[in-house]
Amino acid sequence: MYIRYKHIVPIIFVIVCASLVVIKLGNTNLAKALPYDCYIYRKYGIYCAGCGGTRAVMEFLNGNIFASIKYHPAVVYSAGLMIYMMFEYIRSIVKKTELVISPVPFYLLIGVIILQWIFKDYMLIFCGRKII
Repeated sequence: MYIRYKHIVPIIFVIVCASLVVIKLGNTNLAKALPYDCYIYRKYGIYCAGCGGTRAVMEFLNGNIFASIKYHPAVVYSAGLMIYMMFEYIRSIVKKTELVISPVPFYLLIGVIILQWIFKDYMLIFCGRKII
């Protein structure tokens, strides 16, 4: 099974780039613009699969790659995946072929999200260490 949407990649890329420009030029403070209080953590005391995502995006946009990976590694992986997809799109235009994207990188993204979720909750519950 392969995704065959030719123009979805540049559309996503343009939206992401435009958002980054608005955030950077507008000097938007994402900490104030986006809530990062997790309902699941507040109510049950455990991390959800997305815990740390907002802080990871903020750190990534500020150029702190290692801090971003610490908060949520899927953010950096997604940025790399987006760059890869854009290169594949350009390659398909240059070679005049159909854009074919394998679902494997997206499965890996789901795996990264699940593994970090399990690791953070393991460290919290069994070791008593808060990761984020």
